[in-house]
Amino acid sequence: MDPENDQGNGQVVKIKLPQSLVQRLQNCVHPEKQSRFIVDAIEQRLSFEEQFTALEETAANWLQSNDQDILPEDEFLNWLNESGGVWNQAQQ
Repeated sequence: MDPENDQGNGQVVKIKLPQSLVQRLQNCVHPEKQSRFIVDAIEQRLSFEEQFTALEETAANWLQSNDQDILPEDEFLNWLNESGGVWNQAQQ
């Protein structure tokens, strides 16, 4: 979705942001591109959340299987925590 080319199909949403975040946005992103920037950030985070949920569901299925190629639960969780810097950041 592109707010600048949306032909009126968008919805105005009122949100409250910390002043420090607004200041950073204003310092880094041209005013005409701020809506697109926020849309992109939300889309990226939602995509991540959807992928993480799918990973959790898939991991639960794998962990319940008897497949010898599957790590035991504690080893898998250790691997996930150690190798998933981006995953861990989003959980915070």
